[in-house]
Amino acid sequence: GDTKLKEGVRVEGRFGTEHEWYSGTVTRVVSASDADGTAATYDVHYDDGDSEEGKVRRTLRLPGDQQRDELVVGETVDCFCDRAEGHILEGTITAVNKGQGKVEPTQASEADRAYEVRFVVHDEVVWETHTRDQIFGEW
Repeated sequence: GDTKLKEGVRVEGRFGTEHEWYSGTVTRVVSASDADGTAATYDVHYDDGDSEEGKVRRTLRLPGDQQRDELVVGETVDCFCDRAEGHILEGTITAVNKGQGKVEPTQASEADRAYEVRFVVHDEVVWETHTRDQIFGEW
């Protein structure tokens, strides 16, 4: 887990499937488990009174956190999903694209790089192409 995210730490979180960031405080940390491969999760109490349990790190940010420029095939991300009416859903990067052809990430600039993301929406597998600014990866 992220050693900076501890109980009592102030964060901003994306609530539910929204893209807005809300201020809050980490109220509990559930440590990662190497035994079953689960990631650490965080419970957050927001300043507006709402709370969420079991948030993953990519849904929370600390002051100064910046998203990485590049994502890799196989990475779990959160992304706007057109099929889910623009809500942000968990998905998996399945390809990195530049124009019509698939290329290595280092061969495409950030501006013209697009990512193919696999989602499961209402038990249906969906692939969509999105630009980096529509995708939240790990910090």
